[in-house]
Amino acid sequence: MKNRLLLSICLLLLTGLVVGCSVSVDEEIKKVETAVEEAFTNKAIETNEKYEDFSYYMPTTMKIDSEEGNNNLIIKKGNQLFILFVNPNEEPNSKVMFESSGPESQDDLVVKTFEDQDRFGYIIVKELDKNLFEIVVGIGGVKMTTQTKASEILESAQQMMEIVASVRF
Repeated sequence: MKNRLLLSICLLLLTGLVVGCSVSVDEEIKKVETAVEEAFTNKAIETNEKYEDFSYYMPTTMKIDSEEGNNNLIIKKGNQLFILFVNPNEEPNSKVMFESSGPESQDDLVVKTFEDQDRFGYIIVKELDKNLFEIVVGIGGVKMTTQTKASEILESAQQMMEIVASVRF
């Protein structure tokens, strides 16, 4: 009898932990949509870096890891890598990069788009593994991609949109 009671209590606690973890991811996803939309609609942060034919804002917590051709930068923040891809042939209101990012798959937790008079922006968050997520953020011909754990989705996505929104040709 005591064993059954103990087993029941353990199962209830385990269920509570699993539900609690999924709730935090759901809450993080709701926050990320709002934060990325705000970064999209806010005035772009001043550029502080230049690469080839474009300039962009780089947070002080990040650094260039490598340069790949004329349009790709690999950016590093701690152990996390970000890929910034810039296609100067696509206008800020282009949907080509968004469509090529494969939105609307079964692994997508978020597919949200933003538009103003001159620009088309988006965020896509895909679950790759239990605690590994892919984030794709873009505006027109500029997109940034990373993989991160659940606890870093919000901060990563917000910084990514700030960088993407800052790109100037």
